[in-house]
Amino acid sequence: MTGINNEDKDFLKSLTLLYVEDEEDARDQFTMFLRRMVGKLIVAVNGKEGLDLYHEQQPDIVVTDIQMPLMDGLTMVREIRKSSNSTQIIILTAFDQSDYLSTCEDLGVNIYISKPVDSSRLFNSLLAAAHTQMIGSQAADR
Repeated sequence: MTGINNEDKDFLKSLTLLYVEDEEDARDQFTMFLRRMVGKLIVAVNGKEGLDLYHEQQPDIVVTDIQMPLMDGLTMVREIRKSSNSTQIIILTAFDQSDYLSTCEDLGVNIYISKPVDSSRLFNSLLAAAHTQMIGSQAADR
């Protein structure tokens, strides 16, 4: 990845991110990338585990797949939104955007990314979500 400045890297290192993905290969691939990008990475293998970890850890950003066992990503997002509208949520899924876009918008999903995704796009999405999270936190402090 070129063009990523140290200020952006340092900013992301201050964040906690929850990554929820049931598919092992995708989870392994993105976990390695995300671990380098954020200060604290929490990984869950399904929506139920993700929701439990969300409540325990209160991450700044949630990155989740949609189709998962026990609880799908959209149900997990719906439950997260019951307790927080400020948590930034990124959907990272193989499903075409048109299939779920209106539901995601209704749930307050901040960014929707269709797989495959390259590391630069994911980094830029994380950075955008992090900046939005920071602005929301500053407004809440006032």
